[in-house]
Amino acid sequence: LPGDDQPDAELITLSNLDAVVQHRLWQYLVHGGSENALDFIDYTAFLIGHETEWREPRPLVRAGLYWPGLTKNDLDQIRSNWINARPVATLVFYRALIQSGNLLAVDAIIEGLIEVGLNPLPIFVVSLKDKVAAAILEDILEEVSPAIILNSTGFAVSAPGKDWDPGPFDIKVEPMILQVVFSGGNKASWQDETRGLSARDIAMNVALPEVDGRVFTRAVSFKGSDRRDDLTQIDLVRYEPVKDRIGYVCRLAQAWVCLRETDVSERRIGLILANYPNRDGRIGNGVGLDTPESVIQLLKAMKTTGYDVANIPADGNALIDRLIAGPTNAVESLN
Repeated sequence: LPGDDQPDAELITLSNLDAVVQHRLWQYLVHGGSENALDFIDYTAFLIGHETEWREPRPLVRAGLYWPGLTKNDLDQIRSNWINARPVATLVFYRALIQSGNLLAVDAIIEGLIEVGLNPLPIFVVSLKDKVAAAILEDILEEVSPAIILNSTGFAVSAPGKDWDPGPFDIKVEPMILQVVFSGGNKASWQDETRGLSARDIAMNVALPEVDGRVFTRAVSFKGSDRRDDLTQIDLVRYEPVKDRIGYVCRLAQAWVCLRETDVSERRIGLILANYPNRDGRIGNGVGLDTPESVIQLLKAMKTTGYDVANIPADGNALIDRLIAGPTNAVESLN
């Protein structure tokens, strides 16, 4: 059978099974999920002479709703698990986790969101770039109007150098989007090495999502060996959630929701500029960027929006003069 969702004519000619039978077996695996997996086993048992009942492969939609313990999910069913008047927090994750039953981390986040007073709305997608999945996701978000979105899919929808396109998250309510990482590495390596996440994780789950304006949180799970299967001689690997890190992300989501519900004039915002190496000439340093002038424009935009901003410096140079007039972390000023 092909190892992906593309047909392979050569394999069909090499099979000793009828083409219809081979296609049915392949479709069980293409669509995935626990029910298709069980029917795959029942059907193969039927083929070798056992009296078993089996069903045809059932396709899995490109995007849809999920709730722990429910097999058929719709919005009304999920709403029945919510507490009235609580803000909604959408959790977006890959459909592959549904197909493989690798949902411990997803279930842990759902539980964590409930504990901090949010109504979870878990949605799986094959990819944010898949047009069908993106359309389904956008329709659900428009109907529910979540207060915040936690996204665990990698990469970015937008492309650098082109018009910004936030994709299916571009809805009227404009919720904050937090980036959550299901790390592709194991916990031991992450703890023992000084660099933290791997280069692959940083590229896929930190750097590229920032192009879409998502706010990075932290890794909440790592790949671990569930058990060794002696019959197939493989280690079954799954995402293992880390409770305290999931708790942190859920509390952070709740804090962003609280900020969202606070009147603009009452919000207290801090702007932090880079200063490395530790010299005054490096304040706001950014290759190819005019960070000080960007701060001025940001302060003006905030004031226009209703933030309590006063005494804005005339320009970027005036901003730097004001900053270095006070204490800085320049080495020579610390003596």
